[in-house]
Amino acid sequence: MAEEPQTPDVPVPLLNDLMIHPDYLGAVDPRNQTAAATIGQRKNALWAAVRKLRFTASNFGHILSSV
Repeated sequence: MAEEPQTPDVPVPLLNDLMIHPDYLGAVDPRNQTAAATIGQRKNALWAAVRKLRFTASNFGHILSSV
């Protein structure tokens, strides 16, 4: 087998470098924050506010009929 070619120096960071960067590894995923903050669903006002702005199976028929 031939040796793998050397990666030339590139002017931008590679995806692998970004994924192991401490800033990435320590970042908080906003989806996890939203999930934790909206536990309780219907009893949680934040859950209702977040859900109101999303296309869901429950409201998709209404969206299509209004177009």
